[in-house]
Amino acid sequence: MIFKNVQAEFNSDTRVNNDNWSAFREMNREQVFKIVFKRNFLNFNRILLLGAGNGNDIDINYLEDIFDEVVVADIDEEALDYLISKSKNPNKFTKVIIDLSGVESQMNSYDFNNKTSTQIETFVRKLKINMDFSDINGEFDCVINCNYTSQLVNPFILKTLEEYNIKPTSNLLLLLSELSSKIITILFNFIYSVLHAKGIFIHSTDLFEVSFNEKTDYKSPGFIEIMTALNGKIENIDLLLKGEVVAPLISKYALVGSYIPDSEFKFESLRFVPWKFSFKDYYVKYYICMVYAYKKGFVPNQKIISDL
Repeated sequence: MIFKNVQAEFNSDTRVNNDNWSAFREMNREQVFKIVFKRNFLNFNRILLLGAGNGNDIDINYLEDIFDEVVVADIDEEALDYLISKSKNPNKFTKVIIDLSGVESQMNSYDFNNKTSTQIETFVRKLKINMDFSDINGEFDCVINCNYTSQLVNPFILKTLEEYNIKPTSNLLLLLSELSSKIITILFNFIYSVLHAKGIFIHSTDLFEVSFNEKTDYKSPGFIEIMTALNGKIENIDLLLKGEVVAPLISKYALVGSYIPDSEFKFESLRFVPWKFSFKDYYVKYYICMVYAYKKGFVPNQKIISDL
């Protein structure tokens, strides 16, 4: 199985959701981008969209209207071509094909066949994160992480294990979580290095899954606790801004890839945004995304979330 093909398959499967995800794009545009841009001095010259994929989860037309140049980066070139095809000014766009995990080549060369979960644990421990940012040049007035950090390593590993009928151990899952966190830390450091001194960094990632299947009665882990915290309605998502509400949920149900590293960024704001992902009558699936805005400076530790 080829690493980038797993993400390409996901992008292909969700390409039809451009219209379905319009509410999510609108909430991010109106509740995050416009507000953050307005209250901060910002040059609208260059913007970098990391993990942009199809662009269905971000308002490409709004961003191309206000920025002179839009650099889109992803492992899936076909997805980026689709993104640019939706734009009004394709000449504003530059695409960069990049592995944002830094482990693609090692994943592709490893033979998972006839391996035990313990052997795969050893493989994961020995992985060296090697990212090549050489095609991303210059400074940017804004950088956006486009809801991709939960997709860095887990989808490929878990799908491959399923293909070879290997049951992941709890220790392997922990190692994958730690690997993902290391990758995210490297990404944050890179973003800091290319962000203009007065620029804005927006990090959007799915934090919780909230799903329910009426036919099978399946509920995602934490479904009852999360919905109880929201008083039974996803629209009450601002209740998560209370640290005493969200902190216990994060400790138990946060998705791999939602890790927020310590860095030199200065915290600007935090919003939670519901993302309706599935549109089947019998199956309801939301992701609850947390959208951080940062400036250059110091980022408070995630443990201080109760102070927000």
